[in-house]
Amino acid sequence: MFISKRGEQNRKRVEFMTISTKQILDKQNLISFRKKLRATELQAYAEKMMAYVEQCGAVKVGGGISATYAIEGDVMDVDMYLPLGL
Repeated sequence: MFISKRGEQNRKRVEFMTISTKQILDKQNLISFRKKLRATELQAYAEKMMAYVEQCGAVKVGGGISATYAIEGDVMDVDMYLPLGL
């Protein structure tokens, strides 16, 4: 049986993954958008969002959160959240 190097890496990653339940994710001062768009457009929207954040005098703090709700052909329904510091 042949296992690709990538498959081996994914298996190792899964071995160390744990799923926690009944946890709380507390985020405040978020900017968000949800839109159906092509994958090629996603970067442009992220850049527009960052430009708006800077224009308002805010700064991004920590990592962003995103969720993909559906993929229909080359169109994705994406939700993005960025935590901000004012």
